[in-house]
Amino acid sequence: MTAPVFAFGAFLVLTGIHMMFSGVRQVDPERSLAVRLLRRVLPVATDSEGSQFFLRRNGRLYATPLLLTCR
Repeated sequence: MTAPVFAFGAFLVLTGIHMMFSGVRQVDPERSLAVRLLRRVLPVATDSEGSQFFLRRNGRLYATPLLLTCR
């Protein structure tokens, strides 16, 4: 039981060290595969209303930007 916990802890430490020395990376959400696929399936609203993942406007279902941030 303790060996997997130590292995996971070592993985987290190594990942943290890698992130510390890798530098800052610019992320462009429009180029993300998940965002592009979701935009093909559902229209995405430009604004959000509260903490909802979906909006219904004029009878159509829209995804909110909050849904795009959840992975």
